[in-house]
Amino acid sequence: MSRDHAQKWVTRIYDWEMLPANAGVNYFIDWDNFRASFRKEFFPLHAEAVATNTLEGTAYFQGTRKIDDYLDKFRDLVSTSGYTSPKTIVVKFR
Repeated sequence: MSRDHAQKWVTRIYDWEMLPANAGVNYFIDWDNFRASFRKEFFPLHAEAVATNTLEGTAYFQGTRKIDDYLDKFRDLVSTSGYTSPKTIVVKFR
């Protein structure tokens, strides 16, 4: 929880807890509340559609990212999108 999206999420929670108006109040009521918030933040309902739209769009490229970073994200998108055809996957690789 110390990098990227996770780090930003944790920082928002810590910042909320540091507000004087929230002194002594926990951000999460209980484990179920934490779990629901975590799932909402990191497992969106339409993750498959978002991944597919990203791969189908024309804006997703390696750009200035390191190849390892691009490959990690690309593999995540392919896995989440449900694409299994090697031909489709190769076409989406940019």
